[in-house]
Amino acid sequence: MEILKHYPNKFADYNIKAEAEKVVLSTVLPVRCDQVMNRHLKTLGQMAGMTDVVVKVRYSGKERIETIHRKYELLSTHAARRSFVTLGLEFGIRSEVIMSCTGHTDTRSLRKYVAVREAAKAQEVRAAWNL
Repeated sequence: MEILKHYPNKFADYNIKAEAEKVVLSTVLPVRCDQVMNRHLKTLGQMAGMTDVVVKVRYSGKERIETIHRKYELLSTHAARRSFVTLGLEFGIRSEVIMSCTGHTDTRSLRKYVAVREAAKAQEVRAAWNL
């Protein structure tokens, strides 16, 4: 319950399930802030064997910069938020419902979180062309 005292407006009234999950997590893993939660997530990911190598690519101007990470190193509450938005849309949840869960106020800001997975693209094309 301590997490709710520190972040009273972090959860909307309609999002009772997420609030309950946060309370359960804060009971199992005493969390005081998102930084500590992210550290715990990385530890859990490592314990779960999420050790595949991932190459992240970013650009600074025209320069391509690659960094190599283990999968568990990339776990964070923000990654979970992005996954929730992307998978929710793939599973057919209306964007208005997702926005009410995530606190987004317009679809433009929500779209920044959407990443279309390769599997979803292939499935859509197969379905459209009856393959």
